[in-house]
Amino acid sequence: MLLLYGNASLTSAEGLTSLSSVASYIQVEYSAFTNFHLPSLSRAWVIIIGQSGKENEHLESIRLPSLRSATSLTLVGNPILHTLEIPTLQLLTNSLFISFTPALPSCRIEALLAQLRARPLEVNLYDLDPNPVCE
Repeated sequence: MLLLYGNASLTSAEGLTSLSSVASYIQVEYSAFTNFHLPSLSRAWVIIIGQSGKENEHLESIRLPSLRSATSLTLVGNPILHTLEIPTLQLLTNSLFISFTPALPSCRIEALLAQLRARPLEVNLYDLDPNPVCE
């Protein structure tokens, strides 16, 4: 398990750049990250970024450029998150849950779903940017 919780002085995941796999949970809650970037992560079981009451108030972007598979992705309580880049994701088998992330364009999530080999068993999307501009 990789738990990054409540550390106001931790603003970068730079020390984790070579992390390639997490067999259990990755949780990022109540953090000071503005950009969460794990360039080498290719596999993870469950990724949870934010939680109701444990918001990531400063998080603007999530970049996981090498992630190919995960069981579940949850993004909750990331009020200024506007960028989610997971270009190599092919398998998200169980669930995608995103809520209380009003700056994230819904069209980006639709594009993410379209790049998967199959739709996750459960998809719940609430409180995303309803009027996005996507390129």
